[in-house]
Amino acid sequence: MKFKEFEYMRAIEAKKSITKAAQMLNVSQPAISRCLINLEKELGIQLFEKIDGDYVSTPAGKIYLEFAADITKRKIQFESDLKELLQYKQGALCFGITPGRSKSLTPMVLPEIRKNFPELKIEIHEENVHNLEEALRKGRIDVAFFTLSEQEKADDKYLYYQILGKEEIVLTVKKGTEIACKPLRKIGFQYPWVELSCFEKFAFILLKKNMRLGQIAEEILKENHISPEKIEIAGIETAQELVANSYGVCLCSSLGVREYQNRLDIYSFGKQPVTWKFVAALRVGGYMTEPLKYLIQLYQTAAERVQGKYNEDVYTI
Repeated sequence: MKFKEFEYMRAIEAKKSITKAAQMLNVSQPAISRCLINLEKELGIQLFEKIDGDYVSTPAGKIYLEFAADITKRKIQFESDLKELLQYKQGALCFGITPGRSKSLTPMVLPEIRKNFPELKIEIHEENVHNLEEALRKGRIDVAFFTLSEQEKADDKYLYYQILGKEEIVLTVKKGTEIACKPLRKIGFQYPWVELSCFEKFAFILLKKNMRLGQIAEEILKENHISPEKIEIAGIETAQELVANSYGVCLCSSLGVREYQNRLDIYSFGKQPVTWKFVAALRVGGYMTEPLKYLIQLYQTAAERVQGKYNEDVYTI
């Protein structure tokens, strides 16, 4: 069977006439007649019968026409998808990511995207979560990568969140700092576990309250019933540098300590591990192109690689 046959049979069904079908398709009447005869011979069953001068589909003809309509619809969709993919291969991919996360992951991702889509124009927006979500809703970017706390509900009807992984919120202290409690090894925690109240006399360096990590850190202090000195800043890199230079401690994502492990001690805390989700946020109804799927896969793999390195480097108590 060929697509041309589908087209001819559907035209006969629509026009109830071989002559009118031929006129509609701008082909000769004998061409459609031969096609119908050959097709019925191939299938071994009659597809149309003549009733009062009209060609009417038989029960077998109805089954064939439903099949033809389905295959034709799939063909149109395939051609549309292929055309869009080719456009994207030579077009643009716009995405957003939070700056701290971009620093850890994007250098691993972009070379692979370029290798597989050499003509693709890549546009990156490094913004806070609020700005990324707004850009996504308005169609300025195709996907955004950021984190959601376990308590946050992804209930935005315009956005869909694909979970790429989970990360633990940890405490960082300058390497070698003496602390009042002995770190313990606890099942389910990624790092040596400590009682957070042991650090109440330290200054806690937190991200600003309009940032999700800053909000989570405030909740952690509240839940642990401690009221330390707090310093708010805008960048996690600055916070880690301050800690590495003996100024306070910091609550941060385990992903954000990769390059500081030789200068910082990293601790878990809490009754349960404090985690948040690394997600790819997508616009509901948006088209998932091949480059976009590959980009999401690369960021997930990069995050897994970084987390895997942390697990290898954790020391034993």
